[in-house]
Amino acid sequence: MVPPPRFDSVRFGTYLPDPNQPSQSKAVRVLEDFAGGLGEAPGTGGSRRGFFGLGRGRAPKTPAGPRGVYLDGGYGVGKTHLLASLWHATPAEPSRKAFGT
Repeated sequence: MVPPPRFDSVRFGTYLPDPNQPSQSKAVRVLEDFAGGLGEAPGTGGSRRGFFGLGRGRAPKTPAGPRGVYLDGGYGVGKTHLLASLWHATPAEPSRKAFGT
């Protein structure tokens, strides 16, 4: 699944956190860091492991930081915007990503 068309152009930089809710700004920073730890961008070398991963080549980059992020908040606070921003920021081909809310 991909983000709904309404969220095609959203990015972390287009999210406007509520200044009265400091956790929203923190969520942006956490998700940006999370996306940055997810590996190499497509076409930058990556790993060529061969048949069943037994070929020569270096191992895939191990993600840094947490293995996931949980967003909690009421209706209309921007969770879907942030999740779509994460989807767009993730350095993987669209066919290798999944979006769900």
